[in-house]
Amino acid sequence: IITGGLGFIGSNLIETLIKKKYFVVNVDKANYASNFYNTKKFRNLPNYKFYKLDINNKKSVFTASTISELKIAKKATMNKLRKFFQKERFDVIYDQYLELEVRIFIRDFVNDKVQYLSKKIGKNVVVLNDVDAGTFGEYHLGAAKGAYSVFGVFPGTGVGGGFVYDGKILRGKKASCMEFGRFRMLGSTLEGDLHEPVALELLCGRLGIASACSIEASRGNAKSIMDTAGTDIKKVKSGVIKKSIEAGEDKILDVMNRSIHYLGIGVTSVVELLAPEVVVLGGGLVEKMPQLYTDGLKESVQNYGSKALAESVSFKVAEMGDLAVAAGAAAYALANK
Repeated sequence: IITGGLGFIGSNLIETLIKKKYFVVNVDKANYASNFYNTKKFRNLPNYKFYKLDINNKKSVFTASTISELKIAKKATMNKLRKFFQKERFDVIYDQYLELEVRIFIRDFVNDKVQYLSKKIGKNVVVLNDVDAGTFGEYHLGAAKGAYSVFGVFPGTGVGGGFVYDGKILRGKKASCMEFGRFRMLGSTLEGDLHEPVALELLCGRLGIASACSIEASRGNAKSIMDTAGTDIKKVKSGVIKKSIEAGEDKILDVMNRSIHYLGIGVTSVVELLAPEVVVLGGGLVEKMPQLYTDGLKESVQNYGSKALAESVSFKVAEMGDLAVAAGAAAYALANK
């Protein structure tokens, strides 16, 4: 059994196990973080079964048809859940359940472990998400060294954000507060609930961009992407997108410019609210196309931000690469020992 099997990690684990001829049961509550497309390749295979249920919700547990993942309706009691485990007789349990939003995960899981570890090792234990740590690393040792305040923006699979103000990471009471990828925009998308405002990461994360690029490739507008990755969005990575633009495929450049435009609107809002001295840009997309991002974001902030704040902020590409998170975590630990 695998819990959270509609997510990226869980679905890839299922695919690997199915190829090895294991019988796999996927249990997922199918919320905003789930993606049925991830199981398309194997959903009808005889050694795969899907149940929709929430392992954390004892009052509302649902089961589903094992044939169609979309026809999920039947309620079950906890007694049925117990019978479910007795019936299936699982040999191995892989728990891949994790909320997409880091603040929820920290609130529900990590904070309990912090107290345990602190007592166990007799030391103060602190927990950061990766973008907070990366921004802190760039603030102390990288592109934003010497700045008073820095906003870190990291477009990757989603869009991460972190903010350091006068040497301190801006946080909520118990968890990170800069969930920049969940920033809501007015517009339309095929994902999410009807009438739900669009999350920034759907427009500016690599998966959203890769989806749009795959559509252009299927229309015959991106030969290099079709030759390299076909229409498999998992293969449309940052380097593939960069090569497409370098090959003169204008529709892909249009996709990137639109995505950066939307990202710029989000950045402008943070600039208006918190007036960072430096905006540090990192992540795989920025590493491959730094000039495209810095120019595009500058233009958006200058167009939509107030003049005084727009002129006072500088945009820099992250310098520390993969070391930023580790360095930031170490620096934060030293500052909070």
